[in-house]
Amino acid sequence: MLRGCARVVGDKDTFYPKEVRCDDAGNIQWIISIGGTVANEISAGQNGKTADAAANTNNDKPTPQQVIGGLVVPLYLVVLALFGGAISMTRRVPEYQRRAMDAHDPLTNDEAREYLVFQIMQLFTAPLLAVTAYYILNPSTSQQTVVLGFASGFASEPILVMIRALVDKLKPAQEAPGPISVNLAPSPATVPVGGTMQFTAAVPGSANRQVTWLIDPPDGTAGTISQSGYYIAPNELPTKAVTITARSVADPAKSDSAGVKVEPVVRVLPATVTLRAEENRQFTAQVLGLPSPDVDWSLDPNEGTVIDGLYTAPKTVVPERKTVTLTARSRADATRTGKASILLQ
Repeated sequence: MLRGCARVVGDKDTFYPKEVRCDDAGNIQWIISIGGTVANEISAGQNGKTADAAANTNNDKPTPQQVIGGLVVPLYLVVLALFGGAISMTRRVPEYQRRAMDAHDPLTNDEAREYLVFQIMQLFTAPLLAVTAYYILNPSTSQQTVVLGFASGFASEPILVMIRALVDKLKPAQEAPGPISVNLAPSPATVPVGGTMQFTAAVPGSANRQVTWLIDPPDGTAGTISQSGYYIAPNELPTKAVTITARSVADPAKSDSAGVKVEPVVRVLPATVTLRAEENRQFTAQVLGLPSPDVDWSLDPNEGTVIDGLYTAPKTVVPERKTVTLTARSRADATRTGKASILLQ
């Protein structure tokens, strides 16, 4: 950016628009040079004075310069293009913010961010469009340049939209989506009594991935499932087979089901403790889904003693840290066990 004009060289007298050429009157103004070289001499229109002489005559003004080659545009053209682009952006941004905050509007936050980035890009693109239009239309007066710069700022948005639409048309054609289906996972599933399981459902063939979750039997004896697919098993063994179903919202005729096996469980509480020599701790066994709550207690390795869940650490601990596993085995079903870890110090 400098204060000067464009020098016409050879037969290129029609390349530069009239208002930036160095003529007999000097035609000095603030300009932007893109790719040109700068000479310090002023044309003969400056009464034959050199740039240094002109500067000595009026020391309070910047020394005017001449530009040879490249593109030369008035500074106010670029500024007006930015003003036009900024006004265009301020018309759109409040609308996107309102739509993003409106729960009933289909505009998502991701789409609002994409539109905002697009508006910022059109603002920075406006000066480039103004420079291109300036050399294509070659305005002859300052009034025409003012209109051109301001209009370029406003026109940058629809021009970018047209370019993006053209690029979208040139993309390879995508294959038509296949028929809608629902795939439920895991299938089948095993959940302990009172336990939980997160189910997921994929819906290939549809842009709408939402599903409706159903459970059978629906009377609560099979547990509950939320509309996010989070299943909570009942605290007792169900009397009927449990089935989880995911039904497509886009096509309710499409669904997938998974059988759930609810198994008895034995839990030992607390699950982890730290004891020193000769210290003791009372453990309890939760037996869910079995007809009897009775359990048999055992230790591995056999360090210390356990009587009805009351564990007592040995008098000495060798080495200094040792882990003992306390097991509660159901008397009603010997395959069901619960464990706790005891760290001896």
